[in-house]
Parts: sequence; C-alpha cells; structure tokens
Amino acid sequence: MDEVDGMSAGDRGGVGALAAIAKKTSIPLIFICNERRLPKMKPFDFVTADFQFKRPTTDQIRARIATIVYRENLQLPPEVMQAIIEGGNADIRQIINMISTIMIDDKEMNFSDGKAMTKAWEKHVILKPWDIVGKIMRSQ
Repeated sequence: MDEVDGMSAGDRGGVGALAAIAKKTSIPLIFICNERRLPKMKPFDFVTADFQFKRPTTDQIRARIATIVYRENLQLPPEVMQAIIEGGNADIRQIINMISTIMIDDKEMNFSDGKAMTKAWEKHVILKPWDIVGKIMRSQ
C-alpha cells in the first residue's frame, strides 16, 4: 500500500487499523511512506520492519541507463546521456521516459537537444528543511 503516511487526511484510525491487520495476518504486507518518523506512523513501530531506500548515485544511474541504451541499440552520446541524467534529478523513471521519447522520435540527439529536452521535462522539487540540511552538509 503506497502513501500510508498520507492516509490520515480526513481519515480517523486508518493507520491503527492497518497496524492491527499487519500484526494479525500471516500474509506479508508492504506499506510505503515518505515520512516514516511522523507521529501518526507510530502504530507501525512494533509491527513492521523498516527498510529505507536512498536515491541512486549519478554513477549508478549512468551505468543502468548505459545498459538500457546498449540493449535498445540507441546511439546516445555520453554528454547527452549526462545532460539527461542531470536534468532528470536522479528520477530513473523520468530519465527512461526521456530516452523512450528519443527512441520514438528516432532522431540523432546532440548536447543542446539533450539540454533542451531536460529543460522541457524539468520537475520542480520542493525540498523539506531536513533535505536542505543534508544537501548542505554533503557538499562540504
């Protein structure tokens, strides 16, 4: 179940009911949330296992995209691939969508075309205070 942290918008007791179901069932359940440490997520503390995922690094994304490009027999210069990866903001789904658009158009793409495409597909990300702190601390 995705977005369980957004469940209590007008809902009363939904998180507690899910935690009770998770405690009783022998069927594995997967709950996905963005903000695990919110107080309303407390009922899940002792009935679920917590697995955290991090965004892949640029090198990991580049390796995966290079594999996809190779398997699809697409000619994509490395600088264009880098521009698309940077413009995709580490969102692999968006990067793959951009590459599939290139494949559908079936045209050669140069660096300026890649930059223009990433500008057109640009996603505006709203950072939370802790995200900003993490970015500042990692840059040093």
